[in-house]
Amino acid sequence: MDIKTYIAESEKQYKLRLKSVIPLDDDAMDAIETAVAKYQTLELSSPKKTIMQSHPMDFVNIPSAEVYIVDMTFGLPVSASVMREDIRKALDCPETFVVVRYPNDAVEIENERKAAADELEAERKKKNWRFSALLDTGVEYPEYPETDANDLYGDAYNGAFLSYLEIVRKERDDAKVKAENAPFVWMDIPDRDAQEPVQDDADFNKDIKGAPKVKPNTPKNKAISDQKITGSVNDRTKVTRLYKDKNGNRKAASMMMGDSK
Repeated sequence: MDIKTYIAESEKQYKLRLKSVIPLDDDAMDAIETAVAKYQTLELSSPKKTIMQSHPMDFVNIPSAEVYIVDMTFGLPVSASVMREDIRKALDCPETFVVVRYPNDAVEIENERKAAADELEAERKKKNWRFSALLDTGVEYPEYPETDANDLYGDAYNGAFLSYLEIVRKERDDAKVKAENAPFVWMDIPDRDAQEPVQDDADFNKDIKGAPKVKPNTPKNKAISDQKITGSVNDRTKVTRLYKDKNGNRKAASMMMGDSK
């Protein structure tokens, strides 16, 4: 790795998620904070505790436990396995009691989906609802609301999608943190963003009759752009279940993954 790459890497943010069945009280969090400080800690969230789970997915050898979750952000790169070992030593606990993963890990996404589904199931039992078929055979069938075709495909949709990507890029750039004590901060090195290639917005199809003209829109705010976008452009997914109450009326319950307690 050359020195310029090292310096550029030192300005990025690296996110990890800690899960543990060890109660993370103030003393435990102090021990964790000391153990991970060498990776230039930018953020260490307060621990969140899940409901009591039978056989948590991350801890298959533990029959029943509450799971503590901490989101961490660092200024220096570190692998999940190394971070797990450092935290395990700080807590002085077995390896099976601590899990560290990246937030977009496939297992972590499935964990969020399962947690949301479990919470919906607990709410269903509390209200004494029963499951409803996805394709209801009742005499009433609600019509699907009309949707503007421009919200689903075509130049307007593509323009809104490009605008959404531009907003995401800007939010990502705004979230960057430049550590004051970063390595080689005293060197006069050009800003990394200034070295990025510039996108050519020229219309190369202007001489072709009937060619589509796709260019980013300029939404007044983020809400307008989000309103035009459908599909899985967001990082989070909604879990939905259909039920029937004691009177036979259909009920829908949903929860965004990551919102479960």
